[in-house]
Amino acid sequence: MTSDDKEKFILNDEKSFEQLYVSHARKLYRFCCYYIKNQEDAKEIIQEIFQSLWERRDQVEINVPIEQYLKKAVKLRIFKYFRDKSVREKHVMSFLNDQTTGENTTENSIMYYQLSDQIEILVDSLPDKTGEIFRLSRHQGLSHKEIAGMLLISEKAVEYHITKTIAFLRRALSE
Repeated sequence: MTSDDKEKFILNDEKSFEQLYVSHARKLYRFCCYYIKNQEDAKEIIQEIFQSLWERRDQVEINVPIEQYLKKAVKLRIFKYFRDKSVREKHVMSFLNDQTTGENTTENSIMYYQLSDQIEILVDSLPDKTGEIFRLSRHQGLSHKEIAGMLLISEKAVEYHITKTIAFLRRALSE
């Protein structure tokens, strides 16, 4: 019997496969634990390797000593473990960043609209001319000179009304 036949015999015979597991699993587990530092994940990796080997026993061809084959399988699974872990961590970080940004954006939007509503209510309570000058300045972005020309008043008067409105808003909003 050649070594290839022996390997196939081990994989096809349930008792021999169990013996293979008993003789190699502990050593492979320690090897895996050394690299990934997580006992539960190491157990799972070893179980997956042996389960996969058993499920594919009819298709798999092992052309190297079984110990070498199993160690290579563990190394490949360790690489996959770290690759998957890295991807998961990136997704989690991305999710957390999206959540944080989303919450802050939503919260900030709500606060912005509430503040805008309060400012509008306060500006509506101002005398008509003062409210109009403030809206032309802040909502339409007109300069003091443009507002003065439009309303036929001096630039100093425009500046006075805007300063008065800002002081009023600060007092009212701080309360």
